[in-house]
Amino acid sequence: MTPILTLLSTPPYLDPLNSILGWLGWLVLLGAIVATVVRFREMQKHAKPRATLLILFILLAPIANLFFGVRLTSGVALPEPGIPSGPHNPALMAFSILPWMLAGGFLGPLDALIVAALSGLTRSLWDTQ
Repeated sequence: MTPILTLLSTPPYLDPLNSILGWLGWLVLLGAIVATVVRFREMQKHAKPRATLLILFILLAPIANLFFGVRLTSGVALPEPGIPSGPHNPALMAFSILPWMLAGGFLGPLDALIVAALSGLTRSLWDTQ
């Protein structure tokens, strides 16, 4: 494990899925997420400071996902088949879960979904290629 200050040292890019089965899996997961949010929509809070907290958590999500973590070593792992690169050493960011967990507790499932989607997009751009 190597401590890292930021993930911004690598350029952001997305590696698109290249199979129908991969896209089908993502669509099934998206359907499950939407069904869960619809099922628990009565738990959504409608308080006055909701917008302020949501904006705060949205701004906090990229910061928490890009700073302060450790890079795990892959040891003697082999690279993925069909991809001409070395094995990926994943990063474990210390505060990455904090924004969407707080959004879920203070605001509700829909707002947590929005913040978690932004967190996932940020992480996919800088780390999980």
